[in-house]
Amino acid sequence: SEFSTAMILKLNEGAIHRTSLQRDAYEKMDFREYRTLLRVDEGSSGDLTYPKTLSSPNLVKKIEEYRADPAKGLEYEVEYWKRLALSLTPLVFGVLGVGLGIVKNRSEKSYAVFVAFGVVVLYWGLQVVGQTFAEKGWMTPFLALQLSNLAAVPFAILSFKKSSWEPGPLKALVAA
Repeated sequence: SEFSTAMILKLNEGAIHRTSLQRDAYEKMDFREYRTLLRVDEGSSGDLTYPKTLSSPNLVKKIEEYRADPAKGLEYEVEYWKRLALSLTPLVFGVLGVGLGIVKNRSEKSYAVFVAFGVVVLYWGLQVVGQTFAEKGWMTPFLALQLSNLAAVPFAILSFKKSSWEPGPLKALVAA
């Protein structure tokens, strides 16, 4: 016995566009309200899976499944390495934030905000470029999706080293 779930999708104020190549016709239907039945057959063997919807262990299984044909498994590998790269992002930006956040005067703070904004834009841009390189097969997914982290880490380390913080009470603990 198969189970199915259904729901009604209600759309307001829209249009439906249809093209029929057999009749060489184009139709447009405007509506105030349109209802359609959406049915999901649970347990059916024709389930579609997308890399973004899979858990990490299932992504690894899919990557292993397509080991013989890497072109078919590329999208799963890209998603896996993208998740890993993005999981390192808080660590990179945490170090960057410590370095840029501990400044004494106002002019240094405005400079720090400008640098932080620039690094975020650079990081996001390199993430998009890296994903494109990986999807097109121009670079291995691991390296392509680490481009953003590899570019941001030097900024984070430099800002951390150049920060003008004074350890205060910690200095006494270290000296003891």
